[in-house]
Amino acid sequence: MKKKSLIAMMLLGGVIFTACEKADDPIESQIDSKIETITKFQEVSNQFVEVELRSLDNFDRKPGWWKKLLKVVGADLTGGLGGALIGSAVPGLGTGVGAIIGGAGASMTAGSTLSAPPGGGGGANIDNVYDYVGEEHVNILLNGLTVDYEANFDGTELKNANYLEYARNWLVENEVFSMEEVEGYEEAYLVENLNQALEHDGKEMVLVIESFYELELLTADEYDILSAYYTAFEASTSFDSFKEYSIEAEAVITDSDFETEQKALFLSMMSTTRHDLNYWKDLEE
Repeated sequence: MKKKSLIAMMLLGGVIFTACEKADDPIESQIDSKIETITKFQEVSNQFVEVELRSLDNFDRKPGWWKKLLKVVGADLTGGLGGALIGSAVPGLGTGVGAIIGGAGASMTAGSTLSAPPGGGGGANIDNVYDYVGEEHVNILLNGLTVDYEANFDGTELKNANYLEYARNWLVENEVFSMEEVEGYEEAYLVENLNQALEHDGKEMVLVIESFYELELLTADEYDILSAYYTAFEASTSFDSFKEYSIEAEAVITDSDFETEQKALFLSMMSTTRHDLNYWKDLEE
């Protein structure tokens, strides 16, 4: 039998609790509303994919540098997703803390041998209440690969304890979270997130989402939304077109009846995807 990940063990309690509360499920209209949201989200995503594929005539004509870029960003997002799930499972921690620290750690590991782009604006969506997650992801990444590089790396290898202290302090000093909030994200969680990113290195994000679902780290609804979103991500051909799609997709989630925790997961990941893609898009073609 395969050993369950830290995330799976922490989520187990939530799965059992949900099963025991079936008798108190929301009314039928709320269930129908969630189904309608997933359907609408998939329609928006499918329309974007169709437009992007038509612009290329066929998938194989996508520029090689853009394919490489999507893989770099994908490694970052795997760490961010694992961190977000840990954040939602650990009492008092929160999706945002886990997504930022786990995602930025994976980003710094993947980007340790790359020349850091200058950063800058252009990736924001002010209508996403979790947009700070992607913004701080990039802030930690940019500073960590430039000003604080030597403190965080031994050669090109990330020093986990040093990075964790750096990321925590950054979030506290910039008044994003309190020290009490960020201390809940432990080094063991960081190692778990970095291992997930390494394990899925080079895989398309849709396959990462499928893997997390098969490991029972995502619910069926979460799988449906994130799979559609990252299918669009993999089909994208430019940052501008993807950002436009993402903002439209995020509005569907914002206006939905999904639970607060699920909205936090979706919108945090979408924010991170936008900001991270915007950050790395200036890599040399």
